[in-house]
Amino acid sequence: MRLVRIERLRRFLAFLVGLVLGYAILLRIVGSKNALKEIPARTPVSYRAKTLLIAVVTANKHLGGRAEAAIKTWVSVAAEIGVDVLFYTAEEPSNLGVGDFPVIHLAGVDDSYPPQKKVFKMLLHAHVHYMDNYKWLLRADDDVYIRVKQLVHFLDTVNSHQPIYMGQPGLGKPEDLQRLKLQPHEHFCMGGPGVIFSHSLVTRLANHLDYCLQHAVSYNEDVEVGRCISRQLGIQCTWAYDVRWSKQLYRCEYFLYNVSCRQMFEYIFLIFCSCQGCFTWTTAKERSSSQN
Repeated sequence: MRLVRIERLRRFLAFLVGLVLGYAILLRIVGSKNALKEIPARTPVSYRAKTLLIAVVTANKHLGGRAEAAIKTWVSVAAEIGVDVLFYTAEEPSNLGVGDFPVIHLAGVDDSYPPQKKVFKMLLHAHVHYMDNYKWLLRADDDVYIRVKQLVHFLDTVNSHQPIYMGQPGLGKPEDLQRLKLQPHEHFCMGGPGVIFSHSLVTRLANHLDYCLQHAVSYNEDVEVGRCISRQLGIQCTWAYDVRWSKQLYRCEYFLYNVSCRQMFEYIFLIFCSCQGCFTWTTAKERSSSQN
C-alpha cells in the first residue's frame, strides 16, 4: 500500500513539474516571437459590422451572362439576408450592368486572364473602402455557386479578429513546382472554390499588396496571393483541422498570441512524459533488492 502511495506521489509531482515547465517554456516562446515580430497596427472592426462581404471577380464580357446568372440564384439569397455583393471588373466601362448591384471598374486593370492584377487591386480596394464594416471578405469567381446562408452561419462561429486565410489548400501540380518556386512548407488557397479572408488578415496584408504584385514570381493570382500572405505574414491557407481548432479553441488565443491551446497542451504533455524519468524514488526494500 505504501509503495502505491509513493508511486502516485511520484507521478503527481512529475505531472506538476511538467505543467510548470511547459507553461514557462510557452511564455518564453511567445515572448520571443512577440519581441522579434512587431504586431502590425490594425483597424478595429465596427461592433455593428456585418458578417460577410463577397467580392466577385468577373470581366466586362461576362456581366450579361455569368454575373446575371449569379444574381438570379445565390446573389438574390445573399441580398435577402443582408450579405453585400460587389462585382469587380476592368477599368474600361461596359454597357452591360448587373441591376442594382454595384460594378467596380478597377483603375489600371484589364480583363486579361489569369486576373492577377485584378485580384490584388480588388483586395486593396475592399480594404480601403469596405472592410471597416465587415468581419470577413470572400473572393469569388463569377462562375461559382455559394450557399450563402450556410457560409454565414459557419463564419459566425469563427473569430474574425485572428488573421485567417481560409479555402481549399493547393500545392501546385508536380510539373509546375519548379515554375511556382514555393517553399516546402508553403501552400495557397486555390481561387476557383473561393477564398475567405478575415478582417484582421486583410488589414495586415494591405500594406504589402503593391510590393507583392511588383515582385510576383508566377502569373497565377491565387499562388501569388498565397505567397504574399506566407512571406509577409507567415500565414498559410488553412487545412481542415486548422478551422476546427479555430472554432473550438479561439478563446485561448487572447492570451497566447501565436500559440494555440492545442499546441500548449502538446508542449505540456511532451514535457510531462519526459519528466517521468526525471525523478526516481526508491524504498528501502527496492534498494535492498537492487543490491542483491
